[in-house]
Amino acid sequence: MARRSNGLFGGLLFLLVFLLLVALNPTKDEFIAWMSAHQAAASTRNGGTGLIGSIGKAVGGMVGSVQGGTFTRSNYAFFSLYSGPGGKTVYLGAAKLFIKLK
Repeated sequence: MARRSNGLFGGLLFLLVFLLLVALNPTKDEFIAWMSAHQAAASTRNGGTGLIGSIGKAVGGMVGSVQGGTFTRSNYAFFSLYSGPGGKTVYLGAAKLFIKLK
């Protein structure tokens, strides 16, 4: 009986994790927002603070939103792949996180 309940518990745990990943699969809008924030943070780090940093942050946000719009999304239910033009840049999106693959 103990083996049977362990198998049931394992199956339910797998199902719960799968459903959680499906629910947290990021949308293209979330990717564009992340790309904008990521670009803005990078331009602030490189541009410093003050007026120059603020301008860099604004420009970085615009570039990120334009660049994010050029990506295509491949949805695999519990994760998504975001590919840039020509497949030169690819991001993995899962559980509301993004990881650059290439």
